[in-house]
Amino acid sequence: MPRRWPLLLAFAGAVLAGPARAVPVPAEVRIALGETTRLGVQWRLAAAFQPGEPVTSPQGRFRLLQAGQCGALLATRARALNASADGQGSVRLRERVRVDAALGLAAREAGGEGLCYERVFTGALSQTQVTDTLRLPLTGALGAAAVVVQVRLRFEDGSLGQLVARGEVLTAVAEISARGEGRLRAVWEVVTPVTTGGVPGFRRIGLVQRRFFGGGTLRLVSPPLPTAIPGLHLVRLRVLEPDSSLAPAELRYFVRLPSAGAALPAPLGVLGPADGARLGEGLRFRWQPAAGAHAYRLEFYAPGEDPGRDPPRTGLWLPRDVRESGLTPLVRRRLAEARRWRWRVVAFDAAGRLVAASPLRRLGVE
Repeated sequence: MPRRWPLLLAFAGAVLAGPARAVPVPAEVRIALGETTRLGVQWRLAAAFQPGEPVTSPQGRFRLLQAGQCGALLATRARALNASADGQGSVRLRERVRVDAALGLAAREAGGEGLCYERVFTGALSQTQVTDTLRLPLTGALGAAAVVVQVRLRFEDGSLGQLVARGEVLTAVAEISARGEGRLRAVWEVVTPVTTGGVPGFRRIGLVQRRFFGGGTLRLVSPPLPTAIPGLHLVRLRVLEPDSSLAPAELRYFVRLPSAGAALPAPLGVLGPADGARLGEGLRFRWQPAAGAHAYRLEFYAPGEDPGRDPPRTGLWLPRDVRESGLTPLVRRRLAEARRWRWRVVAFDAAGRLVAASPLRRLGVE
């Protein structure tokens, strides 16, 4: 949980130039590892500048606190502070500082015991510079270990299946939801048409290593997927660390050969639903087997669109041994965007060629 706004008094530290008479008194507040902390800070620079002189600090800087010293720069805070010195040449400024949980975790991973928040204040007339530092030691250990809650796999357009030309660039996207903090290791794997006809034999095409900071969602994009071999392919993201009981989600895509000179597809018989049916919760789509089919695709088009020219608005890829299906929540959400649709079922062979297609039927949305 975010912490409250304690007020800190940060007195001027090391004076780099000018007639500053500040006594260095280090200000410090302890912050909890793995938590985001918000601080109210008051900077006091006593008799450091000329009376009435404009004073500015363009940004704050987070540095690694290691062995009691402020070292490597970890992040900056691009917020300027401005004031004018009073009649004694003193300046007093306030700001609110957010210390993200990720910064504390980065400091701990780098071997540090905390953070330093540093500002340099410069007088516009005298060019006096005063550096002041707020120390932020870390307390506690990491929170709960990372647990993968959900893995959502889609192609970049949000679809669950794709039909692509040979050599076309294609990538998949995974959204991983998790709790706690820790390391994520996962592998992108694919199956080529050589093995999709039997037991899939996945091969690795990419390794992912990321950190979870306080849980949340990670968005991962796959390497380019292989599209050199015509036919049905599978792609998945398999989580290696942390241990997960979730079965790897899979996507299917078809690589087709050029269609120049291709024969007209054979008719494919549809068993239901009837033309003009309404989309309900229990609606199922059924069709007859097609000779030479290696995969089927259930396709949906807007009224007036031509399947020979226009791509489907949404749909489902199904393996050759499946000839009945309902709709996924993603397809239902897409269909809810309009009241009228047309649909059909098509079949592809192992080389990605269209071999059969049903006539279009109408579908209404309740």
